[in-house]
Amino acid sequence: MTTTTAGRTRTQAPRRAPVPRAISVARWVVAALVALALVVPIGISAVGAKLLVVDGGSMSPTYLVGDVVVVTPPTGDDLVVGDVVMVGDDEHRYVHRVVAVGAGLATLKGDANDVADTAQVTQEQVDGVVAWHLGGAAGVAVAAAISVEGRIALVLVLVLLVLAPAWVRRVPDDIVEPTP
Repeated sequence: MTTTTAGRTRTQAPRRAPVPRAISVARWVVAALVALALVVPIGISAVGAKLLVVDGGSMSPTYLVGDVVVVTPPTGDDLVVGDVVMVGDDEHRYVHRVVAVGAGLATLKGDANDVADTAQVTQEQVDGVVAWHLGGAAGVAVAAAISVEGRIALVLVLVLLVLAPAWVRRVPDDIVEPTP
């Protein structure tokens, strides 16, 4: 809309609709959830636990590929029939269930396997005990969040959510242009 008063032309720019309060609140809720997704794995590591993404089917249907298990540090008394323990070296860690214990050795077996593992393990070989797990969409989300790529993406999303209002500037109500 253009009006002329006393030799000056005023052009009124279209106003942007104000961002509804609900959208602003939703943005901050999402930002808080993203921040939580960044902090929780650090907190879990701080107490000595580990997050491990299941990448094989030997423990199905208990744990499916893509599920995330939380492994707590060993206590020294972890060879209990029925418990699921983490064993292996840095390149090949896995979780299997303790199916038999005797003479300081434990026999492990994946729930989906027909036979037990051929090698028995000692308490010293136990790297941790599975405390709980996340499956389904929650497991997929946590697995993505603990990957390097996922953490980078979460940081970028958080930055965008926090800085978005600074990038959306309101246009002044009117712009005054001199008349030629």
